[in-house]
Amino acid sequence: MGRYSLLHNYGGAGILVSLTYTPFLLQSLGQQQYGLYNMGQAAVSYLGLAEFGFGNAVVRYVAKYKAEGNEWKTAGLYGTFFKLYGVLAAIVFCIGMGICLFADEFFTVSTGAQGHTELKIIIAVMVVNLTLTFAMTPYSAIINQCPRTVCIY
Repeated sequence: MGRYSLLHNYGGAGILVSLTYTPFLLQSLGQQQYGLYNMGQAAVSYLGLAEFGFGNAVVRYVAKYKAEGNEWKTAGLYGTFFKLYGVLAAIVFCIGMGICLFADEFFTVSTGAQGHTELKIIIAVMVVNLTLTFAMTPYSAIINQCPRTVCIY
């Protein structure tokens, strides 16, 4: 019962946020810019799939190695994931900037050259945001791994 209630409330909150946020964003940006925003978001969101759930693997294996008392493996795991996410961030940045540079080839925009320029700016900002998110993911995974204790490494 508790799990269903949690999922029910979370889904309800998401719907409530969508119903209030979307009209505000539409009014703030206007229909044309809102369409460009959604187009850019759709293009960049596929790059977020490159995470592959590695953050959950960090939590699992750190918990396992800490339970075994193996601090060397824990430290090695942290180093491995920092390097992995650094490489993933670089790959996402390169692919995202490629999408940004060739946006006029991939997308049809009814507002002409100005629309393409705005779309490229939107995609570039979203790609930089996603790249920084990838670079910081190991930190958030480590913090999520020890929610009740202070972890300073």
